[in-house]
Amino acid sequence: MKWQSKRGAGGVALLLTIAVFASPQTVMAAEPASTGDSAGVQDWVPLSAAEQVIEQNPANIGMEAAPDPKVTINADGSGFQGALDGGGTVSISKLVQAGTKTTNGASVTSENSGTAVDTVTQTNSGGARIVEVIHSQEASSRFLYLASVPAGTVLRKQDDGSILIGKEVPLDGSEICENEAAEVVPCTLPEDETGAPTSPTMEVTGIIGSAWAVDAAGTPVPAHYELGARNSITMVVEHSDEFQYPIVADPTYTRGGFKIAYYAGVAQVYMNKIRSGDFNNGYTAVCVGIVFVPVVGPALAAICGLAAVLNDAILRRGYCFKLTAFVASRNWRVAQYRGGFCR
Repeated sequence: MKWQSKRGAGGVALLLTIAVFASPQTVMAAEPASTGDSAGVQDWVPLSAAEQVIEQNPANIGMEAAPDPKVTINADGSGFQGALDGGGTVSISKLVQAGTKTTNGASVTSENSGTAVDTVTQTNSGGARIVEVIHSQEASSRFLYLASVPAGTVLRKQDDGSILIGKEVPLDGSEICENEAAEVVPCTLPEDETGAPTSPTMEVTGIIGSAWAVDAAGTPVPAHYELGARNSITMVVEHSDEFQYPIVADPTYTRGGFKIAYYAGVAQVYMNKIRSGDFNNGYTAVCVGIVFVPVVGPALAAICGLAAVLNDAILRRGYCFKLTAFVASRNWRVAQYRGGFCR
């Protein structure tokens, strides 16, 4: 780990380079974040039967539910809606009639939300998740959700199966592209064989982590998303009698507050002021959000470890944090910037 200093457009003054050796597959497999003994969840009395299935699964998939002032669960337990930093809301709802609802703190169980299926919707410190508890082969393998987003917002599926929610934007003056020698170089997006940009810059307002599912023995069950018309999302869970029921699966949503720009061999992540403040204070919600972003995800552990050495004076001067990843070497640089997405 080494410190470097430089001056350049946007007021970049502090740089920290990190070598990251974890593979993307290893980090992505860590989803969802676990509480270990899930003590906070066990304090709820009583847990619904579906909640107990989630908490007792041997894959240790428990995620402590917690109230989130920016995310609320729908009254019928079918999904949730979250407030965005820049105004507006995003909501994700299951497109079936909700079953019998029971509320337990920051968790709502909708029993019989489908044939041999219960649905548990939970909020947490970084967003929310909709957990499908599949009890037998009679249950459908396809679960349909509708994402309602502000005008101009798109859903972009990533190579790892996750989905970014946000707005595609052109390059602007806030982008400062550098090489590993900390030299400023032209910002050029990757192009396809026709010369068209393949990875436009995107302001990310939310992230849906790659689909996952596990059976009662902790065995992974193949799962993936399909994007359809009108921002519909279908989660496909390929369950069968080869697995042990009940099976649990979920789309997990975390708030955004990032601007992602991909270049040839380089990825840059700009945090807005809210996320920069969270990052500086070591809030795990920032790490949960970043872990789902391709290229950025592998540095999760290293990024979280930086919180103790970053100075909040950076924020008091009106700066935000920027992360630059060099894909080939898996080196990272943390810097400050001002203007552009720093709002």
